[in-house]
Amino acid sequence: MREMVLRPKCDSGTVEAAVFRVHDVSKVYRMGEVEIRALRSVSLDLYAREFVVLLGASGSGKSTLLNILGGLDHFPAQRSGDGYRLNAHIVTFSAAEVVKVAASALFPCGQSYCLFAIENGRARQRPVSVGHRTSDYAEVVGGITVGTMVICYPPNDLRDGARVKARPSSGR
Repeated sequence: MREMVLRPKCDSGTVEAAVFRVHDVSKVYRMGEVEIRALRSVSLDLYAREFVVLLGASGSGKSTLLNILGGLDHFPAQRSGDGYRLNAHIVTFSAAEVVKVAASALFPCGQSYCLFAIENGRARQRPVSVGHRTSDYAEVVGGITVGTMVICYPPNDLRDGARVKARPSSGR
């Protein structure tokens, strides 16, 4: 496996300080007597407003690096480079004026998705158009508006028009 050194492209004459920097990050997995070097001396500098893409073949260490940077995996203290710890919030999509619902409210119906909205104490099945989606939330681009109360984890036997009672959200 080759050494990976990731450096930002500089296209201006100005010099900016990195907002995040790791140096000499390595990761070795041990399975019995076998050692697998997932990362070997990786260094990375990130700058404000920079868009970074990690590219590489399957097994090249991309996920291992992201797991370490996000604090999901550890690397030995003696190999921790400058010893920084990162608490990251990775934004995969951002937009103004987006209708967002919990992904647990959506269920397949036909070739798209539906959800149950609460209207006048009744569950109303509504077809919705879904845009960007994560494991937790989905952008709804059509079918409901901001402020619509929806039912998360609707039971399989819930039907359109059934009486329901709203309870306070958990604040997520």
